[in-house]
Amino acid sequence: MPIIEIVLSAVTTVLFERLASLDLLKFARSQGILTQVTKLRNVLRTIQAVLNDAETKQIRDEAVNQWLAELRDLAYDVDDLVDEIATEAFAHELKLESEAATTSRVRTFLPTCCSNFPRSVGLKLKLGPKIEEITARLQDIAKLKDDLGLRINPEARSNTGTERMTASLVDEPHVYGREKDKQEIL
Repeated sequence: MPIIEIVLSAVTTVLFERLASLDLLKFARSQGILTQVTKLRNVLRTIQAVLNDAETKQIRDEAVNQWLAELRDLAYDVDDLVDEIATEAFAHELKLESEAATTSRVRTFLPTCCSNFPRSVGLKLKLGPKIEEITARLQDIAKLKDDLGLRINPEARSNTGTERMTASLVDEPHVYGREKDKQEIL
């Protein structure tokens, strides 16, 4: 297995797990970017599904090799974006905790929607375009997979007939180390 594919598979798996984390999804929902994060996760899932086929074809096809290199670079950009979202989520959580500890009487009279409005709009304006841009780039790469003839998990389909059968029966001639016990019983 080539190094590019190993790294790419590991990075996409970690990214997918991070994008599916409950804390990140909760923060994305509160900031109005949940739809964009979900779309990003779905496109990443589609690409992740064809990585096995790309691995087998990259040796023979330079275009697939180039596709994997572009995808690897983009995966690092997605990783940076997820780091930025996680950092914003952590900063948001810290700010909420500090505000809760130092809430003034005046602040208790203001509805929370009014006090949180500028921050959530600012984050949506800051992160929204970045998520959209990276999602568009991922979608472009996902479209190229069809042009390259990459298929979803072809190894899983081809191995269905060659799987080992399992049974609880023991093939007696191949049991080793129990000859003495067998002689005692007979």
